Order: sequence, then C-alpha cells, then structure tokens
Amino acid sequence: MGGSFRSSLSSLSSQSLSPSHRQAPTLPTRPVRSPHVTVAWGQKAEALTVKATGDDSEAARAKEMAALRAKLDELDAAETEWWQWYSKAKVDSQARQQEADEEEREREYQEARVRERQRFEQLEHEREEAARRKVRAQEELLEVERRTREQKEQCRRDEQRRLTEQKVHRRSSKVMSVGALLAAAHDDGGS
Repeated sequence: MGGSFRSSLSSLSSQSLSPSHRQAPTLPTRPVRSPHVTVAWGQKAEALTVKATGDDSEAARAKEMAALRAKLDELDAAETEWWQWYSKAKVDSQARQQEADEEEREREYQEARVRERQRFEQLEHEREEAARRKVRAQEELLEVERRTREQKEQCRRDEQRRLTEQKVHRRSSKVMSVGALLAAAHDDGGS
C-alpha cells in the first residue's frame, strides 16, 4: 500500500512539474486491494494470538481478528481520505498548469502583437521618410533646371550684348575712317 502511495505521489510530482503536460484534468485510479491481503491479516492475527497468550481458542482468534479488522478499516478510511485529497490535488495541479499555459500563450500573443505593431510603425516611418526624400529630390531637380535656364538666358544676353558692341565698334571705326579721309581730302584741295 505504501508503495502505491509513493508511486502516486511521484506521478503527481512529475506531471505537475512537467512543462509538456497538457492533458485535461483526470481523476487518478485508486488501486484495488487484493483479497489475499485480508487472508494474510487473518493468519497474522492467529499467529500473534497464539504467541502472545498461548491461547489458540476460537474466541481468542476471533477477538484478535476483530481488532485487526478494525485496524484495517481504520487504515482503509485513512487511505480513502488520502485518495480524496490526492485526487483533488492532482485536478487542482492540472488546472493550474492549464491556466499557466493559457497565460503563457496569451503573453506570447500580446508580445507578438507588440512586435507587429512596432514593425508596422517602423515601415510607416520609413515610407514617410522616403516620400519626404522624393519631394526634396524633385524640388532640387526643379531648382537645377531653373538655374540652368537662367544661366542659358544670361549667356544668350551676354552674347547678344557682345555682338551688339562689336557692331557699334565697327560702325564707329568706319565713321572715323571716312571722317579722316574727308579731312585729308579737304586739306589736299586747300593747298
């Protein structure tokens, strides 16, 4: 009987501590006492009676048997009480394990949601940053195009001014040359 108690306690401990234990709560099965146990108690009672009193009468053996049966009933009652406690402890242990498993799954789910939310926010931030970089690049491109047009326009105006100045200079040179020739001719005629 003691062996069955120890094996039951060992089973309870291993199941309650095992992280892989995920079965639904079940009541343990109480071992059934073999009929030969009662016979053994009777033989023991008879032997003890004869040894203690030297009386092997039927009355003495019956008295000793009654005392031993009472003790056996007391042990049966204690064993029944223990099994009731053990059954409740095992069910409670399995229920606590199931509750702990559910809490662990809920915690993992919440952590996964937090990670996904952080990832989403990171991607959203990267998308917004990429959009801002695109706008800046477009603005810079427009600025370069504007400066290029201004430079081309300035070059065109400078070239136009240079050509105009050249024409004016050539005309001035021609006028000065004609004037010099007329002056020289006038001087020759006067002499």
